[in-house]
Amino acid sequence: IISSDLTKDELYHWSMYGQELAIRHRNKLGIEIGNVDVVVFAKQLMGAKYEFNEKGESVKKLTWASAATPYPLQTIVDNIKILPCEKVCGGDPNCQVPLHVLFPKGQVAFLMKSELYGVEVKVQETCNKGTVIVEVQNQAEPNIDSLYELKEENYEHYYQGSVAAPMCDLGSSHLLSRITGTVLIQTSEIDPYAKVNIGLNLKFNKSNQEVVGYTKKVDGRYWNYSDKAIQL
Repeated sequence: IISSDLTKDELYHWSMYGQELAIRHRNKLGIEIGNVDVVVFAKQLMGAKYEFNEKGESVKKLTWASAATPYPLQTIVDNIKILPCEKVCGGDPNCQVPLHVLFPKGQVAFLMKSELYGVEVKVQETCNKGTVIVEVQNQAEPNIDSLYELKEENYEHYYQGSVAAPMCDLGSSHLLSRITGTVLIQTSEIDPYAKVNIGLNLKFNKSNQEVVGYTKKVDGRYWNYSDKAIQL
């Protein structure tokens, strides 16, 4: 252990760090812990998993958090007789677990092989050679052909301006772009603000807003038009 005096900046940051932990316990946990003078960084026990060696033997391994979490010293309980891992995970860590205990007969499990990933199986028997015999619950896949047909019926086809303009008997895509947006007509020679919008308002260039089912902007640059927009 190496100890050294804190600098002025380090002392300031440390005091702020301690206050933050105290406030967190008070506001979120409802615990008044007082001044924080010592902080302990510890990795949380996340649980346990079973690993299999080449012989098929299963060994329980504890899994810990990848990063350490700070805890005020006064919130830590030590000198306990039973390790939390033994109580939470059930049994001593790093101990070998028999297959018939890990996979009892009739136990429901799920495969992790790529071709059958997530398929439900039921344990039939465990062998001494480190293998488990399972019964695959073969369930038929749902028929979703009607959903595909419904999608095709309601699918909106969009066309680029150069393609949509001739379909509307317009000479250029620029004219189509103007008509489907905003077209202001001045109605008075005296009042410069007397204007009327005769555009279709199917798109808004300044705010890049689309009208669902009629227009769509592709790559943030090009406007595409649906069959509804062309018919309109």
